[in-house]
Amino acid sequence: MVFYVFLFSVVFEGYDPLGVSDVFTIAKLSGYVLFFIALAHKSQCFNEFPKPFILFVIPGLFMVVHSILNPALIVPAVILTLTYVQMTVLFLISCNLLRRPGMLRNSLIVLAFSVALLAALSLLGITGTQRAVSVATAPGHNTEIDRDSAFGMDENYIGMLYGLGAISCLGFAAQKVRIPGVLKVLLWPAFIVIIWPLVQTGSRGAMASFGVGMLALLFVSSAGKHKIFRLLRAGFVVAVVAALFWKMVLSSQIATDRWNMTIEHGDTASRSAIWLQVIAQLRDTWLFGEGIPMAYVDLGRRLTGFARMKGPHNEFLNMFLIAGITGAVCALGGWYYCVRSAWRVRATPLGAISFAAVVFVLTMSCDVAVYHRKIFWLTLALAYAAGRMVNAAPIPHRRRALPSTFRNARQYRIPEQLSIG
Repeated sequence: MVFYVFLFSVVFEGYDPLGVSDVFTIAKLSGYVLFFIALAHKSQCFNEFPKPFILFVIPGLFMVVHSILNPALIVPAVILTLTYVQMTVLFLISCNLLRRPGMLRNSLIVLAFSVALLAALSLLGITGTQRAVSVATAPGHNTEIDRDSAFGMDENYIGMLYGLGAISCLGFAAQKVRIPGVLKVLLWPAFIVIIWPLVQTGSRGAMASFGVGMLALLFVSSAGKHKIFRLLRAGFVVAVVAALFWKMVLSSQIATDRWNMTIEHGDTASRSAIWLQVIAQLRDTWLFGEGIPMAYVDLGRRLTGFARMKGPHNEFLNMFLIAGITGAVCALGGWYYCVRSAWRVRATPLGAISFAAVVFVLTMSCDVAVYHRKIFWLTLALAYAAGRMVNAAPIPHRRRALPSTFRNARQYRIPEQLSIG
């Protein structure tokens, strides 16, 4: 129950009625409670140290070493390094808990409907969350348009939350999963409620990643028994959703304006320029990186000429900046193990949903750095736990049939002892 409360609070992480978000949030409080309860139940929460966790520890060690070698920025370095350590510990606890029967399904249900609740509050205007941004509708011409968010959080991060919730609802609708009847009836209304705020965030990365997640869900639906029926059902659902989603995109001014600039003029909100500078920066620190926040300060100096922190807006490049190719390969290896674990059980409904969710998150991470986001690590844990559940059954590898000569040879076995008269 505590884990479900924590998962719910992560969706509402930006809710800050007292104005003390720098020190205290609902998600932080529930996270501390979860950690101390986990310490009291070590046999359940720290029973297994999965391979991805061990690989994720290595970039953290690089961060610690860089923090010691750069005492001028020791305070922000310690804060950001501790954040990374907390996220890896959260991944470890989540992997152990989600292996228990029923936990994975219930966690996906909680995620789907908590995001639906957040989207409903946004539609009602309760989250108070529109931010005027200047959008370039043509070269040299800008227009002020409102982008939707929630509780002041970043629009790209909110788009990630909405996308995860939408994929979870879509997965439960397209896959045959046993859930309570009331929730099954609410799946499509919840999905429709989520989609419009997702479009209104104006996050092109979230919208594109959602499309990739839908394709992943359609692809894995052809695995396992009854392939044709599963594929047709999932294909019909995805086709209807794609048509509805495209209609909503065309109905949103912020979405159409931003996509038109991307398609017609190649606008990427300065990300292409940032990535080029990151690549140039990696030429000097490609082996072990620079650590945080040293890498961000160096990138900010290259982009603006001032010593200010600037992120790469890409989690893959972010790992190369922080820990070099040595630590980045370890992080990529951990992500690979999580994707592979969900892929192995793609024929199961929960495996298909988990695989689509982790594909969505990793695609989204190409547009924004997410190493400090709890929902990123929780999604990785969901994917890894899908293939490690107690009752999980991976798809068996097809054994190559023996040649007919060997099959027929079984009928002509030589007796062990020959009687000689």
